[in-house]
Amino acid sequence: MTKRAPLHPEEEQRQALLDSYEILDTQRDEKFDRLTRLASRLIGTPMASITFIDRDRQWLKSAVGIDTEETARADGFCAYTVLNDELMVVEDAAADKRFYDNPFVTGEPHIRFYAGAPLTSRDGLAVGSLCVIDSKPRVLAPEQRRLLKDLAAMAVDEMELHKSIKQLHKRQVELQRTQDGLRAANKRLEELASTDALTGIANRRTLDACMVRELRRAARKRSAVSLLLIDADHFKMFNDLYGHQAGDACLRMMGEVLRAALHRPGDLAARYGGEEFAVFLPDTGALGAMQVAEAIRAEIEARRIEHSGNEDGVVSVSIGVATLVPDIGGEPRELVQEADSALYRAKEQGRNRVCAAEQTAQAARGSVFATVTRH
Repeated sequence: MTKRAPLHPEEEQRQALLDSYEILDTQRDEKFDRLTRLASRLIGTPMASITFIDRDRQWLKSAVGIDTEETARADGFCAYTVLNDELMVVEDAAADKRFYDNPFVTGEPHIRFYAGAPLTSRDGLAVGSLCVIDSKPRVLAPEQRRLLKDLAAMAVDEMELHKSIKQLHKRQVELQRTQDGLRAANKRLEELASTDALTGIANRRTLDACMVRELRRAARKRSAVSLLLIDADHFKMFNDLYGHQAGDACLRMMGEVLRAALHRPGDLAARYGGEEFAVFLPDTGALGAMQVAEAIRAEIEARRIEHSGNEDGVVSVSIGVATLVPDIGGEPRELVQEADSALYRAKEQGRNRVCAAEQTAQAARGSVFATVTRH
């Protein structure tokens, strides 16, 4: 009965090393096929293969004259080849006590001659073999031995390249995953830095930066910009009457209304502070700004959120509107002051209303600002 090759003294390490190449059960590769063709031609044998010794099988990465892709390790000649670093030559398998009754000797392909050079990794362990096979006994000449070893060394180079490419790809995937994670984290940080946590709309810092940027652009274009300052009426009393959770829910509702009221990419809704909100409208004249403000006021009132501290018994807002065509080098301060003055008048006149700054009100009644419409 065929004697099975003993396991390598460092079989676990050898197997782990083989697994690290990630080469088992991969597709045919012309770089390896070229080496087996060369081995077959240079040595003059009808069969050649590059074989890797797995736990219970020998798997053929490349083969000439051999149809199968794998065989049992117990029947493999190459299982002996990986036991040391030396070329293994069997001149006549029928006369070798290890192989005389091997099924591949007694049956197809009727192996008589075998020569295998171990595929020894840089770690010093052999994971497979580059071998040549014949159905006739033969002797391997010294030059042929050197050629077979050289071809095996080239196969190892290809293995190492294959491994390096795999590792590089993994590192690239990991790097991409890390970069994606960093981008997502940075985006989240930017959102946290630019967004009000409670309402989900922009915060005051974002509003201030937007106004500076847009006022410079508007000054160059000589176009109008508008600002709405919005204050929840008697909101401190609302919190006292209904609690802070209800107050937070009310502020979130207002944020939703503001977000829904804006339809252009350049428009910006922001929480200005406490129960105050702001809406900045570039390329918008007085009439358009007043229309947006009234739509916001009406929608919040229409939500019919109970507020017994308000005259109408529901949550409402007061809104101040300011519009101007900024000068070169102009700052948002003037626009904010105008809108704040208008907001003060809205409260003074009884709340739940929209008031425009004096200049804005005149424009809305027909001056140049009224000709700047929203799109």
